[in-house]
Amino acid sequence: MRRRAIEATVILSCLIVLASTASRAADPAAAAPDDGVPAPAAPKDDVVIPEPSKNEQPIDGDHETPKAGEAFETHLLGQPVEVEPRDRSNTMAVVLGAALWDPSIGGTSAVPMASFYYRDIGIEDRIRAQVSGLVNGIEYAHRTGRPSELIARLENDHRRVFGDSEILDDVKLEDTDLRWGGDSLWLGTGWQLPLKPFAIDNDLRLQLFYRVGHLYFGHTDDTAPDLAIPPSTIEHGPWLRLRIDTIQRNLLELPHNGVAIGADASLTFRDRWDQFRPEPGERDPFVQDVEPRHWKSSSYAVVTSPIPYLSERHRIEFQVNGAWAPAGTLDRYSAFRLGGGPLPKESADLSRESYPGALFDQFIAEHYATVSLEYRVELLFFVYLHLRCTVFHGTMASLSEGGEASDDVRWRGRNGQVLTTALTTGFPWDSSLYLEYDLDSGLLQDGDLGHAFMLLWSKSL
Repeated sequence: MRRRAIEATVILSCLIVLASTASRAADPAAAAPDDGVPAPAAPKDDVVIPEPSKNEQPIDGDHETPKAGEAFETHLLGQPVEVEPRDRSNTMAVVLGAALWDPSIGGTSAVPMASFYYRDIGIEDRIRAQVSGLVNGIEYAHRTGRPSELIARLENDHRRVFGDSEILDDVKLEDTDLRWGGDSLWLGTGWQLPLKPFAIDNDLRLQLFYRVGHLYFGHTDDTAPDLAIPPSTIEHGPWLRLRIDTIQRNLLELPHNGVAIGADASLTFRDRWDQFRPEPGERDPFVQDVEPRHWKSSSYAVVTSPIPYLSERHRIEFQVNGAWAPAGTLDRYSAFRLGGGPLPKESADLSRESYPGALFDQFIAEHYATVSLEYRVELLFFVYLHLRCTVFHGTMASLSEGGEASDDVRWRGRNGQVLTTALTTGFPWDSSLYLEYDLDSGLLQDGDLGHAFMLLWSKSL
């Protein structure tokens, strides 16, 4: 009963936020409609407000949000402000920050974050890199003739190189501590076609890779003596990827208007996985199937649009992410991993499996769907307020009712709701700040309300 009451509270909060937005949109007095119809001429005796100069933003009814990469002029506190055009095809930045949880999740109350980002898009070549030390991804593409290209991608994940225990339902399962990770090389070909509005991230990409990787496993001092440890193995298989992005982005690279969709499908073979069968006296709490291959698929859709009768300052954004694999075929090492992180905005980041307020890679899911609805308002040309409601349903590794140990792990359906409030703002030194607060209905805290906070500082180099 308590869990249902908490879920109802979070859902009601989401509805109140969205209803207040809708009521304002329905009230013609709330904002001048941007319908292109000129206002009636002022009476002869009235004072006529002069047209704004070229250095001033127009009145709110005709407000135009500054777009990514474009020049922009306005006034702030009576002082002229000029934003110079920016070449978005070449970007380099460093991101520093931290996430906090209250109460802690499985004993984790804070996690620092740091990463380096680089993107360079030329006529013949493009490269994108995101490097954080333990988790890295680099992709390079060379155009062989319009619209075909050759692509190479390198990924590695060594977050658990020193060992890591799984956290389920706010319980840290110490006896599952294991050292594992992997590296992979993707080689393939693609078809790329520019799309309106023809910014550097607006295109259609259809790509086919063959992926070859190496998974390694090892015990730690905390590994349970009877925990079955998989053999280190080579894994490989085809990966099909589709990306379509027609979204126009604003000055701070937030989605402003348009649609993006994407899908992935993969088949993975593990060379030595048929040897991974727990011996008598051994166990693996997460094992479902020891077949050396598995299918996985995922997809997403994002729609960002204006709100009727409100100026361009107001945006509504709908996003849905989903993933599926045949029942009983995934395990701890192959399952979909959902976690926290900032709200997705970059084209390459929209496919990220995210549940706001969660630990990174906290959920081990077999299939799932998340639906998000966000209202965003431009407070100043460089300050944006986000209000987002996210609903989750999926089959995931979880503890049975009342369970507190790894022997109680079950794959079962779970639901969750989270309300997010965030602020994105420009900052001195050619940088930006992102602040986020999340209120979770109980999926993260085993039925109790959970609070999460995030602060990120991004500095262009």
